[in-house]
Amino acid sequence: MCVNDRSFYVEVILKAKAVMFLNYFMIYHRCNIPNSLVGQRAKYFSCHFESYNIIKNKCIGVPQKERFIILERELQDMFAWYRKFQRDHVMEKEIHEQMKEFIDNLDISVFAENLHKCRWYKDYLKIKENKSATSTSTIKNNKSSFYANVRKLTQCLEDNGLIYTLKLVKNKLLQRI
Repeated sequence: MCVNDRSFYVEVILKAKAVMFLNYFMIYHRCNIPNSLVGQRAKYFSCHFESYNIIKNKCIGVPQKERFIILERELQDMFAWYRKFQRDHVMEKEIHEQMKEFIDNLDISVFAENLHKCRWYKDYLKIKENKSATSTSTIKNNKSSFYANVRKLTQCLEDNGLIYTLKLVKNKLLQRI
């Protein structure tokens, strides 16, 4: 789901009197559209912060357990994309600075009793210390680095298709020149 759609879905779910599951598709998700918001997610990473703040405001008055679930999911997604861009070296410095500013102002009191359950909390602490999420996970030798890159390339192919992956590889190679 695109980050700009989540606040709409959360609002609908919070206001719904009932939820019905259907056995047919009502929405089709298109992939590999480089000019879409999803295709340029790194460039528009700040949409994560806007979405989080919109959803946090929509959760005012929602019982603590449900509020925790909703906001925790938002942060899981945000930190997952942060880790991906750090690992793939996509706008890593810019996104790290944006994340640092965001978490410096993040109120984590809603998570206080359950921080140990939050998948994003270790990354949160690293960013608080001004370290990237990948800075402590240095690959020890060239062989494991090679296999890690092959896994990333394979995952990118599966997630985004051949054309997007080739463009990404080309851009990374050009950045190293």
